[in-house]
Formats: sequence, C-alpha cells, structure tokens
Amino acid sequence: MRSARPTLSIAIVVVIVLALLPRSGLRVVTWFNRPVALLLAPIEGPTRRVMVWLTSTRAEPGPAVDPQKWDEALRELNAARQENEDLRRMVKDLSRGAELNPGLAVRQIAATVIGYGGDPSGGLITVKAGRRDGVESGAVVVVHGVHLLGRVVRADDWTCSVAAITDPGFTKLFRNQRPSGVIMLDETKRGPTWRMESIEDGRLVGRVFYEGDEEGSATGERPAVEVGMLVRLRDDTWPAGAQMLVIGKIVRVDVGAHERPVVAVRPLHELSHASEVMVRVAGGAK
Repeated sequence: MRSARPTLSIAIVVVIVLALLPRSGLRVVTWFNRPVALLLAPIEGPTRRVMVWLTSTRAEPGPAVDPQKWDEALRELNAARQENEDLRRMVKDLSRGAELNPGLAVRQIAATVIGYGGDPSGGLITVKAGRRDGVESGAVVVVHGVHLLGRVVRADDWTCSVAAITDPGFTKLFRNQRPSGVIMLDETKRGPTWRMESIEDGRLVGRVFYEGDEEGSATGERPAVEVGMLVRLRDDTWPAGAQMLVIGKIVRVDVGAHERPVVAVRPLHELSHASEVMVRVAGGAK
C-alpha cells in the first residue's frame, strides 16, 4: 500500500503543473486522462489486495485479527481512495474550465481555501494563491472548473482575498457592479438576459429582459423562464475569461411589473464552504 504514495504524489504534481499552463497547453488535459489512469493503477492493486485480505480474515477461521492493524488497513484504504478521487476530479475540472472559452488564453491556478469570513452569509474568503502566482485584483475565481465563485478583492505575495458573488457586500466592493447573465433554455440554446438587482439569503435576484427590450416593454417572442434553468454569466464588465461561467440555477420565478419575470438564482455549490478553487487569469504561463 505504501508503495503507491510516491506514484500518487508524482501524479498530483503533474496536475498542478498543468494548471499553470497557458490555454494552448491545456489541450494536453484530454490526452492526460489515459496517463492519469496508468499513474493511478498502482493504487488499484493494493486496494484489491487489502479488500481480499479483509474479506478472507472474516470468512476463514484462523488467528484473531489485531484490531489496531485492521483499523490501520482501513484508514490506508480509505485515504488511497480519497486521494484517487480528488486527483480524478482535479483533472476533470481542469478540462471543463479549459473548454469553456475555446481559443482564449486563460491560465487556471489551482488553490486551497485557507480562511472564511466570520459571517456565514458573507465575508471575504482567503485563498492560498497570490501575486507570485500571477494573481491580481479583479481575477475571477471558480469552483469545479466552471461555477463562478467571485472575484479577487486584493492580493499579496502568497494569498488573496476573494468576495463571493453571494456576499451582500459584493456590489460595493466592485463599484456597484451587478452581474448580468443569459438564461439557458437548454444545454446550448441561449434565452433572455437576466440582470441581478439584489442579494437575498444566498440567492441572486434580478429581472428578465427579452431581445429588443426597452424599459417596461418587450418585443418579439418571450420564451418561458422556468425553475431549474441554468444562468450563465454574460457581462462585458467582467473579463473575457469569465464569460459563460455558471452563475447558478433558477430556484424561483415571480411576475413583476409589466409581466416581466423576476428570477431568483442560487449557485449550484455552497460557495462559502468551498475548500478548493481555481483562479482564472489572462495570458500564458509565467
């Protein structure tokens, strides 16, 4: 079991190096899937052997198993499985983030969250990535490759402070910036525009505007907006690398003035509890 750890460590280092590559370099992520499987293969053997040993010690009569050794074997097995899963998820996230804006030079920096704001509904998140990694104020931060978490408020050499889009103070921190998005009618078809107006209990609330809209009126077709639809960022005030990131899912639709829908959007992931993030910065490798 212990012999698998050096191989796993090498695999993790390779994935982190990939996170620092320019957009063109991230094309190797797809190629990397098979080598990752090969690198992780040594884990599978020890895992199977441990499972066989544990099963045999229960099924066959013989000397009593030392409870301490039993617990240690189970801990080793569970740790290997968790590390295996974490590495596979990291590769998947890198691939998804790289494919979001084809042809755009975006570098993704994998980083650990090391601090949270005192208020569960808000407060800055501290991330272990800073200016030495190329992180600057305004950089976009995501979770799971494509889900928008927020933006960097300030950065020092080793860490940065991030404001989540669900933080009630987000708009003030970024000069009253209110994110706009597009409602996805299905996986690929874009629908009307959604403009955030307020933040309520972790939900982003805003009105819906249809093509050709003017304030208080609309022309043309008005497709139905329903609970469960995704909302993706489409806002020229945000960096190009942030466009079409997932803001969240519609959880409520009300009818406002002039029969204009008022939509509440909630992120698919609990942003204040994220443990691993990716900071998206423009340009190639340092």
